Amino acid sequence: MALGAQAGENRIVLPGAALAAGVAGTHWRSDLQLFNPGASAVKATVRFLRFSSTESAEESYTVEAGHLLVLEDVVSSLGTDGAGTLEITADGPILAGMRTYNRTSGGSFGQFVTPNATTIQAQAQSYGAGFLPGVIDNGAYRSNVGVFNPEGSRVSWSIDGAPMSLEPHSGWQRRVTEIASIDGEGDTLILGGTPVLSYLSVIDNHSGDPTYIPPQDAAVAGTLVGVAHQAGANGTQWRSDLFLHATEATTVLLELRPWGKSSGPSTSIELGAGETRVVHDVVGTLMGVEGGGMLTYSATHPISVSARTYTEGSKGSCGQGILPAAVMEEGYFLFLRDDEDFRSNLALYNPTGNQVGYRLEAFSADGSSLGTDTVSVPAGSAVQLNRVIHRFGLQELTAGYLEVSGGLFGGYLSFVDNASGDGSTVLPQGLAPEARVTGASVFGRIRSLYSEASEATITVIDASDWSVAARPAPDHSGRFHADLPGPGGYWIVAGTPDEMSGARWLQVGEAPVEARIVLAPMPGM
Repeated sequence: MALGAQAGENRIVLPGAALAAGVAGTHWRSDLQLFNPGASAVKATVRFLRFSSTESAEESYTVEAGHLLVLEDVVSSLGTDGAGTLEITADGPILAGMRTYNRTSGGSFGQFVTPNATTIQAQAQSYGAGFLPGVIDNGAYRSNVGVFNPEGSRVSWSIDGAPMSLEPHSGWQRRVTEIASIDGEGDTLILGGTPVLSYLSVIDNHSGDPTYIPPQDAAVAGTLVGVAHQAGANGTQWRSDLFLHATEATTVLLELRPWGKSSGPSTSIELGAGETRVVHDVVGTLMGVEGGGMLTYSATHPISVSARTYTEGSKGSCGQGILPAAVMEEGYFLFLRDDEDFRSNLALYNPTGNQVGYRLEAFSADGSSLGTDTVSVPAGSAVQLNRVIHRFGLQELTAGYLEVSGGLFGGYLSFVDNASGDGSTVLPQGLAPEARVTGASVFGRIRSLYSEASEATITVIDASDWSVAARPAPDHSGRFHADLPGPGGYWIVAGTPDEMSGARWLQVGEAPVEARIVLAPMPGM
């Protein structure tokens, strides 16, 4: 259950849906896909709530078991227009993804919007993270920030210290320069107070290409899959810009691992307290090499991180956002397509210490299996599979989805417009790993924990008789963070917000607590 849904009801919120004209001649549309991973039919209601308005429109649909429902130009299909938020409620399991794009005569330029967590159940603890890195607002780019209050009461919060408030189930989108004083060449928005759903959309003023950035936690380690400094098809030259924000003065170690490799060149940089650093063409300038792959980072204090991989032309740039990889044991990629208009490329990341053979299975929109394949990925590395449907003997697919299983994985599906060459980053969705945290064998850093336990209990993975420093999360019931490493590369979890009030040292306890954990990979694992 998520975001205040009624008992037996799943609820997903996707901000940034549109059927509207925008700045600089842009024309925005949104396509929605709903997938039912369950064993029986699900009734799903899609509701559009216009920004800065009380107007709404809705429609209900039946999604059969294993089926993918495609709603092109979803706002129009609901009989309305404007920009706003989609709320999806369902009486059973449902996954959803949305692509909002600028349609031009030369193809589309879009961004993929997914729930703020990789599972419906985890979405409630995920929204309200405190940082939106990657703000650019100058002659070449503009940045919009969008917010939505999913709760049933008025909420107050702040952006860069400026007080904000929202009525229940309402939201808005504004130019960042209207609400915050920023460095237009690269900055980070800091969210404070009661959590709201938020996002950043950075748009190229020439091409109209948007990059979607959901809120990020500050963490001391992570992995960005899909960075590059290399030539591509049709004369493209791919580059990656890296955005880092430090809450405290810190040293950041960066390692570039080429596709299929478990190690590569590394370097370190120093960041001051509160500093946002933009590293243009990080692979070519900072790492000094050509090629593509994944970038791991580790820092002495928490940092928030994002990147954009893109190519530039005479009419501006096109590219896609790269976020720290989330990890799951089994998941689905929506928006699987390969025809004359679009193609799909897959990047798979293995966060474990052993080679993993992942099982891939492609499905059509009606749930029919289209074939299986096995992909071996070396320990601590990532691979890229272009036009992934060809691995199943397929030449064309207008709508489908991809299931990945066989071990912990991360990555993305790049949904590419064949006319514009622009890619949208489709993130995997599925069940996050669950475990009784004591004695669990889990690869990765525990990024957040949500527990229904009535009493705060300190727990730890594969460690004993040691102390950890924990910092409080944003004021949100059942959620906290801990940011120091434990023995063997594992990380700890501890307590509830009541116990976590004020940063302090906590001694490890012995009693286990059953909890859902959300993982982020650690470099070197």
